[in-house]
Amino acid sequence: DASQFFELQFTGMLDNGKKKANQALEALNAGTPLDKVIADTGANATRFALPSVNKIVAQTHDDVVIISYLEASTQNSKKLTFTVKDQKTVQEIANALVSTVGRPSQTQQEEISLFDAILVPVICVAVSGFFTFFLGSTARSLAAGEQIEVTGRKQGLKRLFLTVSETLGETGIYAIGGVITLACIAFLVSRIFKRPTQNVIVFENA
Repeated sequence: DASQFFELQFTGMLDNGKKKANQALEALNAGTPLDKVIADTGANATRFALPSVNKIVAQTHDDVVIISYLEASTQNSKKLTFTVKDQKTVQEIANALVSTVGRPSQTQQEEISLFDAILVPVICVAVSGFFTFFLGSTARSLAAGEQIEVTGRKQGLKRLFLTVSETLGETGIYAIGGVITLACIAFLVSRIFKRPTQNVIVFENA
């Protein structure tokens, strides 16, 4: 509303939390007062004063909006992070938040955090290394004359792995896998030394 914004958290076994969240959203869209929605759904509600907001980040690279604010009791900086559906929605939400906060602001370019910068390349290195080792070991077993039975779930995928291992052989797998892994490592190093930037909306003090 005009002076504060809210974070509602819903908990429950299985999909109950999600059902409560959808129920709350429908009620809010229908014009039900927020206090009644909170009481009816049992939501854990946290309220933030709009003047405490000092920064909004629209991370279009991973569809996340981050609101930074000062906690009233301690004046410590805290963050509220939520994921949305797509890049267009990220920007729409950021624009709506800027309009709601209603204070003069300016957009700056800031580097993303080191964690955000290296997360994807680290996963690429791990996945590439795992599959290189796994397929190489399978190829070595096949070359030694071992019979590998395809059983259980995802038999089609397992047969594909066997076919790749048999076709490329241990040397081919390690050569190709090594090149891919090295490329992932190079990507990781580049992200460490030159992190991508993002738009950060910084507000003047209230």
